[in-house]
Amino acid sequence: MAGFRWIVFLFALCFSSFSSAAERIVLQLKWVNQFQFAGYYAAVEKGFYKAAGLDVELRPNGYNGSFVSPVDAVLKGDAQYGISNSGLVLDYLNGKPVVALAATLQHSAVSWIVLEKSGIKSIHDMAKNG
Repeated sequence: MAGFRWIVFLFALCFSSFSSAAERIVLQLKWVNQFQFAGYYAAVEKGFYKAAGLDVELRPNGYNGSFVSPVDAVLKGDAQYGISNSGLVLDYLNGKPVVALAATLQHSAVSWIVLEKSGIKSIHDMAKNG
């Protein structure tokens, strides 16, 4: 009887490994390959996605002057996920059926640079001087 259990166990083990093909995922990046996407590339290289049953393709953007909107890539079905920015809120308000899964920054990383002689010291000064 113990031998029969081992055969069933081995059969189940083999069957589960053949039937659990990795789910193919395309992640549309918002820009060309650069450090901001290092975590995604590290996860691919370290096998974290594979261990979770995912075959992830990271698709960079903006090469050769061509740019693909990550939102449009997801909506057209060319990608399952996309990296976007705060403009996603406008896409949602304009009726696009999008969902924000995570906000990785508490504040925008965008920087504004002005001449010292402008007198602008904060974002609020821009509205006053504009």
